[in-house]
This record gives sequence, structure tokens and C-alpha cells, in this order.
Amino acid sequence: MLHTAYIILLFTFLGVTSALLIATVTARMRIRRAQMQWPTGVLFGFPLGPSAFMSVIALSLVFIALERPPSEAIVPLGYLVGGSFWLLAVRLGKATVITETTIYRTMNDPSSSLAWICVVDYAVQEMPKEDRYVFFYRNGRGMRLRYELRVPASRRAAFRERVDEHLSNRFAYEPASSSDKQRQTR
Repeated sequence: MLHTAYIILLFTFLGVTSALLIATVTARMRIRRAQMQWPTGVLFGFPLGPSAFMSVIALSLVFIALERPPSEAIVPLGYLVGGSFWLLAVRLGKATVITETTIYRTMNDPSSSLAWICVVDYAVQEMPKEDRYVFFYRNGRGMRLRYELRVPASRRAAFRERVDEHLSNRFAYEPASSSDKQRQTR
């Protein structure tokens, strides 16, 4: 009876994680003309929850390999497969993707995307390990909102090129010449 419950729970977990992976891959395939992307997980780009789950399952498999018969490893192996689906889905879903038209902080949340054309101003805070961009934009009701984005140092130059390409024409200004400054002081 208990073994049957374990099997039902395992197949439920496999079904849910595979559906999550399919939904995430489908959402990623809908994003066209990606110019660049990077993972946003806590552990070297990997998400914390699925990584911790996979570690626990791996430790249980080591214990089973040392202390139990191999037939008892079937259920933990199933959880390892389901955990892999979960890890891939979260890693793909939480990746920041930059396209020709939009910035996507995560793919499964429509409110986490920002069209380049909506940006009305931006600021950059340069730090050793990452740059922090704050984009200001107006929503459909005219309210001014913030959109914060962390750009890792490895993507710094490429992202600056994207920002210049999409925003420099709208925010470009000519520095005043010395003759203009003298006229303004008179």
C-alpha cells in the first residue's frame, strides 16, 4: 500500500515537472530574434530550490547504492529525472532574454517584460561584478514605473551595445560648446 502511494506520488511529480518544462520551452520558443541571454539563478546561474532538491536526491541515491539493494533505487531515480525537468524549466524560465524589441526578465511572467519603445529614461550603476540598470517607463495608464535589471560583468559590453542601439537616438544630446556657455552667462 505504501509502495503504491510512493509510485503515484512519483508519477504525479513527473507529470507536473514535465508539463512545467513543456510550458517553459513553448514560452521560450515564442520569443523571436533573441540577441542575448543569461541565467539569473543564485548558484552559478542555477536556481536554489531545484538545485537543493537534486542534491538531496543524489545523496539518497548514494546511500541506497551503499546500503540497499539496487531495486530500491527506482523511485529516487524517478525523482532525479523529475528534478532534472524542474531544474531545466526554472533555469530556462528565469533566464533574462534581450530581443530586438523587448527585455524579458523571466519568460513565464508577462509583467516582467519591457518593450524598448516604452523606455522614457534610464540610469546605470556600474559595480565590479555587475551593472544595475534602472529603466523608467510609462504603463498604459500613464503612470511612471521602474524596471530594474542586473547585467553580469560578462555581458556588460554586449548589453551596453544593445542599450545604445535602442535608446541612444532618443536620449542623445550634444554637449554645449564653450561659445554657447559664454552666451548663456551673459
